[in-house]
Amino acid sequence: MSSSSVPDPAPAAANTERPGLWYGWVILAVVFVVLLVLIGTRTSFGVFFKVLSAEFGWNRAQTSGAFSMGMLGYAVSAPFVGWLLDRWSIRWTMSLGVFLFGMGMLIGFFVGALWHLYAMNFILSLGFGMAAHLPQTQVLANWFIKRRGFALGLTSSAQGLAFSTSLATAALIAWLGWRHTYLIFGGISLLLAFPLVALLLRDRPGKMGTVPDAPFLGPDEIAALRAAPDSGAGGPAPRGLFPVNLIFSLKFFFIFILFAAIAYNFTALVVHLVPLATDNGFSPAQGAAIFALFGGMVFAGNLVSGVSDRIGRGRTYVIGAALGAVSCLLLALIVPRAAGAQIIAGAAAAGFGLGLVRPTIAVMLADHFSGPAFGRVNGTMMMLFAATGALGSVATGFFFDLTGRYRESVALMAVFFLISCAPAAALERIKKPDKKPVGKET
Repeated sequence: MSSSSVPDPAPAAANTERPGLWYGWVILAVVFVVLLVLIGTRTSFGVFFKVLSAEFGWNRAQTSGAFSMGMLGYAVSAPFVGWLLDRWSIRWTMSLGVFLFGMGMLIGFFVGALWHLYAMNFILSLGFGMAAHLPQTQVLANWFIKRRGFALGLTSSAQGLAFSTSLATAALIAWLGWRHTYLIFGGISLLLAFPLVALLLRDRPGKMGTVPDAPFLGPDEIAALRAAPDSGAGGPAPRGLFPVNLIFSLKFFFIFILFAAIAYNFTALVVHLVPLATDNGFSPAQGAAIFALFGGMVFAGNLVSGVSDRIGRGRTYVIGAALGAVSCLLLALIVPRAAGAQIIAGAAAAGFGLGLVRPTIAVMLADHFSGPAFGRVNGTMMMLFAATGALGSVATGFFFDLTGRYRESVALMAVFFLISCAPAAALERIKKPDKKPVGKET
C-alpha cells in the first residue's frame, strides 16, 4: 500500500479536540522560520555579486550564471522531491533538504574558482528544493483548506522579510569577509532550521489529534471531519510515476505560464537589483538598503495576498502583475535627474507586486490539483519554475554585457508580467475540484 493512502487515526482515538494551542500554528511557525533562514541566505547572492566579481575578475554573465546554476539544481531536484512528498514523509524530506542546504553554504568558504561557486549553488539549491516551497505548499495544504491563501501568504511573507537580511549580509561581508559570512550562513541553517524541522514538523493534523482549519470551524464541522474517513488525498495514490493526465492539461499549462513569468522576473530582480542601483550612483550599503526595501514590500504583499480567499485568485494575481509591470517600466526608463527616486519606487512596487502573486499562484496550484498526485504535480511545476528562473538571472546578465545597460532586459520583464494576466483570468473560469488535504501521515 502506498504511504499516501495511510488514513488518519480513527475518530475514537482522537474524538476530543486537544486544549490549548492548535498545532497548526506551530506548523506555520516552523515553516516561516525555515523559509526565513533559507531564503534570506540564498537570495543574498546579489549582495555578494560585485564582491565576487571584483575579486575574481568575472563578468556579470559569469557571476550571475552561478545563481542560474543553483536554479538548475532546484529544477533537477524538484520532480524527485515531489515523488518523495507523495510516497515518503514531508517532515524528513524537509529535514534532509535543510541539512544539504547548510552543507552547501559551508562550501562557500572554500570558493577559489568559478566552477566552485557554480557547484556550491547547485548543491545548496538541491537542498533548497527539498526544504522550501515544495514541502511548504504540501504541508500547509494538509493543515489549511478553507484558509490556504491565508496560510501560504503568511508563511511566504518570510521571503520578503528574508530580503531585509541583505543589510546584515553587507555588514558581515564588510566586517568578516565573504568567506566567513558563508560559514555563518551554513551554521544558522544547520543549528537553527534543521532541529526545528526534525523535532516539530508534522505532515498532517490527524497525527496531533486535530483536523484542518480547526480554529475556523464550529463543533459540528469538526465532528464531521473527524467522522469522515480521510485518506489524506481523496483516495489511493495512482499507479505510475508521472500523472500524465494532470500535467498535460490546459489548467496546468495556464498555471505554468504564471509560474514562468514570476520565476524569470523574480530571479532577475534578486540577482541584478543591487548592481542596477549601484550602477546609478548608490553605494553598496545603499544598494543593500534598496534590496531590503524590496524585501520589505515582498513581505507586505505576501501578507496581503490572503485577500485571494475573498476576492479570488485571478483578480489578486492580475493586480500584483500589473503593479509589477509598472515597476519594471520605472526601472527600465530611468531619467538621470530622477534615477534615485525611480529606483526606490520601482524596487518598492516590484516587491509588493511579486509579494501578491507568488503565494497566490501556489494556492492556485493546490486548489486545482489537490489529490494523491499533488507532490508530483507540484514537483514538475517547480522544475519548470526553476528552469525559467535560471534563464532570468543569466539572460539579464548577458543583455547587460551586450548593451552595457539594464533597460531592454527590464522592459522585457514588464512584458512578461502583462502577458501572464490573460491565463490568470482564464483560470477563474475553470472548475476546481473539491478542496481536500494532500500528502500522507507522519
